[in-house]
Amino acid sequence: MRSSHGLFFLMTFVFSLSAVAKPLQFKQSNALSSKSSNFTETQLKVSGDPTSCDVRSNVELKEQNDVTAFPSTLPKGCQNVAIDGDLYIGGDLESKSNISDLTALGVIQSVKGRLIVSYTSSLIDFKGFKDLQNVGADFVVAQNSGLTSLDGLDELQQVGGTLSIANNANLTSLIGMPKLATVKNLSIQRDKALTSLTWLPSFQSISGYVEVSSNTTLSSLNGLYVKSQQIGSLAIVDNSKLTNIDALSRLKNVEKSINISDNEALSSLSSLSNITPLQPNKDIPSKSLTLEYDKSAKPLLTDCKGVCNYLTWVKSLNTDNLPQQCQNTINHCWQ
Repeated sequence: MRSSHGLFFLMTFVFSLSAVAKPLQFKQSNALSSKSSNFTETQLKVSGDPTSCDVRSNVELKEQNDVTAFPSTLPKGCQNVAIDGDLYIGGDLESKSNISDLTALGVIQSVKGRLIVSYTSSLIDFKGFKDLQNVGADFVVAQNSGLTSLDGLDELQQVGGTLSIANNANLTSLIGMPKLATVKNLSIQRDKALTSLTWLPSFQSISGYVEVSSNTTLSSLNGLYVKSQQIGSLAIVDNSKLTNIDALSRLKNVEKSINISDNEALSSLSSLSNITPLQPNKDIPSKSLTLEYDKSAKPLLTDCKGVCNYLTWVKSLNTDNLPQQCQNTINHCWQ
């Protein structure tokens, strides 16, 4: 993916992955360094309900033994856990984790910070994470070579930051998040075994960006659905087998930018024809549109009429190495 795309959401995703490549420096609670349940006030807050407790720190679980021991670090009777900080599950660039079973984390209902699951080799799904309902910041699932699906996140309803699914070499299905309704951003990158987006939840809203990029076997966007019919920005980039973007026909508004680039097998943008501002009489040209290809590419794109409505409100246009037939259409529409 070329840096000339220059979209803010790409930089955001790179930042998220840097947190995975360089493991978070967590302030580890004594509760995780011993099996004593004698929490200090700064480590644990017990509510009036003896079955509920808040862990007031970041939590890092590197190996299966750490996961298995987690319930024993909690006060007796605590069955509903809220983690006030970040939860990191997995290894790092130099040492992959042997975590394979998340059953012991079934007591966790919410993570108020980031939830990062990365660099595991034996984890195949999320079964066991049965009660997780909310993630306050980013939920990053990256570099899990054994992961085949997201099955097990049955109660997850909200992600306050970016839902980022990246570099999971054997991920073939996005099944597993039936109740997830709201995320700020959605990013699906470099999942080379993923052929479709079927089983993505029906999102009530995505206020920020949607990015689907560098998924080498992805042929369709079917499964991507946002009930509000509007998002902040859209990037569909460098998916070499992508031929079908019909799922985008339900979008009516993209507030900031669209980037449809380097998808060599894609022949038509007709699915974008319904995208127009919600208040056309008040909007002035302020949006951006990027339709680019590498010089060495052999794109099949011939039908670009679908972006003509959107072009009415475009201020910044980038069309490097666009096939001539499409370039002629763009020139005609963007007057």
